[in-house]
Amino acid sequence: MNQKIDILFETKDYAVIQKPAGILVHADTHHDEETIVDWVLEKYPKSRTVGDTTVQQDIKMNRSGIVHRLDRDTSGCLIITKNQLAYEYFKDLFKQRKIDKEYHAFVYGHVAIPDVSLAKSVKGLITAPVGRSREDIRMFQAQRGARGNLRKARTEYDIVKHFSVDDEPYTFIKFYPKTGRTHQVRVHAKYIHAPIVSDIIYSGKRQKKLDFHRHALHARKLHFFDMGGMEREIVAPYPQDFQKIFDQFLNGYDQD
Repeated sequence: MNQKIDILFETKDYAVIQKPAGILVHADTHHDEETIVDWVLEKYPKSRTVGDTTVQQDIKMNRSGIVHRLDRDTSGCLIITKNQLAYEYFKDLFKQRKIDKEYHAFVYGHVAIPDVSLAKSVKGLITAPVGRSREDIRMFQAQRGARGNLRKARTEYDIVKHFSVDDEPYTFIKFYPKTGRTHQVRVHAKYIHAPIVSDIIYSGKRQKKLDFHRHALHARKLHFFDMGGMEREIVAPYPQDFQKIFDQFLNGYDQD
């Protein structure tokens, strides 16, 4: 595989990798290209039979070792399971919402500081249910008019920093999705009128900005207790496009 994949943490049962932007986690019926699964099969060939069998349009989809996914253009933490026991364990953790996820993003506009108090900090809360768009088969939406079953979705968020570039306002924001709906963070960002920078699906007619050639969303942290009862917090380093913005416009930001 040509794409370099960094391993952030690893045990005999699972690994957490830094997924680069621009690569699919697993193949689908619309694309024929290298995926994270190809890397998994090269690195951990015994993982070939790990996971559930999925069939789409009479085609058997290979998702070896994959227990969750990130969108093609989202970078950051991704768990890879090496055996079926680990797969079932992490699948159950996700189902019971016992894995804490933290995403970092740049969004259009200066997002208002929320006045909802959660725990010891002030966080925003989005609870709009998510369904499929009637206008575009690629999209999901939280507004009225979504088709199919609307599924409950919950996302908390923190406003970290407002800044402007060439008189255009932006916000650096942290999202904490508590459910795992498809495109949830991107859909909920749009719902609060703060679509993610350069998200060509959810930002409408806005042009790509801040020199991002993909949507500006990074899966920064995962926190969980693993199969051995050990508490783990895995942090994915910022990719170059994120770091460039910090260096140029957010020098005072403490990258914790």
